[in-house]
Amino acid sequence: MNEIPESIRQALAALAAQPEHDSDWSDLPATTAPDWQGARRGPFYRPVKKPLTVRIDAELHSSMPARPWKGLRMRIFRLCAITMAPEAKSWL
Repeated sequence: MNEIPESIRQALAALAAQPEHDSDWSDLPATTAPDWQGARRGPFYRPVKKPLTVRIDAELHSSMPARPWKGLRMRIFRLCAITMAPEAKSWL
């Protein structure tokens, strides 16, 4: 891996310490509505997921419809989110 020269490190540190309102943005072109027409929010964000085994009671399993696996992960996620974080109800 390439080592970053000390002069560049110092320049970056000076920029990081500088307040944003002191930055000169005059060389950036203005954006217009057509520039943002194809924009999408967060297309590359994927939440971190971990494999998990869930065991359910036989009584609960027998009360499920014929295809219990259809949408089961989403239902389990929603139940956990609502139970563990009541404020999450607004986004479910």
